[in-house]
Amino acid sequence: MADLPVRGEFSVWRMIAGSGPGWPATAHRAAGVLRETASPERMCILWGPDRAAAERAACVPAGALAEVRYPLARLPAMLITGRDAVYLPAGAGGGTDRIVRDVAAVSVLIDFFDCQWEAARPDDARPPRAEVEVLRLLAAGVKHEVIARQLGLSPRTVGRRIDDAYDRLEAVSAFQAGYQAARRGWI
Repeated sequence: MADLPVRGEFSVWRMIAGSGPGWPATAHRAAGVLRETASPERMCILWGPDRAAAERAACVPAGALAEVRYPLARLPAMLITGRDAVYLPAGAGGGTDRIVRDVAAVSVLIDFFDCQWEAARPDDARPPRAEVEVLRLLAAGVKHEVIARQLGLSPRTVGRRIDDAYDRLEAVSAFQAGYQAARRGWI
């Protein structure tokens, strides 16, 4: 991967940590690319919904400031180094890793990333654990009073947590809240 940019040619990298069974190998290849080149000053990472938070450490070089967001859909893995190169790791089905240098193609991939970045939810958008537990039970069809009993909370507290979850998810019904929470990987 020596033909990727070296320090001084970029300051921000963009990474999509893709989803699916091939991700661990992809993460290791991407981390290798990061080690073989120089570290960016900042990384913007779209983290796949089924990825463990612990895997992030391998993808963020020492000294780089990393901001993580969670995309609303599954995306292909890629690493965009500055404005002149995109690393595309081979998928789970095999193939060859590629580096794209065509200016137009790189520009399109950067625009794609930036659109996904704007639509993704920030790392801090995940609700507190207590709210997730209420959402999980709500999505399972459990009535508010039963949720309160099971969690040892007052019905008023459960109602407030449900209202907070509805606001966070921009939902108007229990079904919609459950669907949105599942789609975002919260439950």
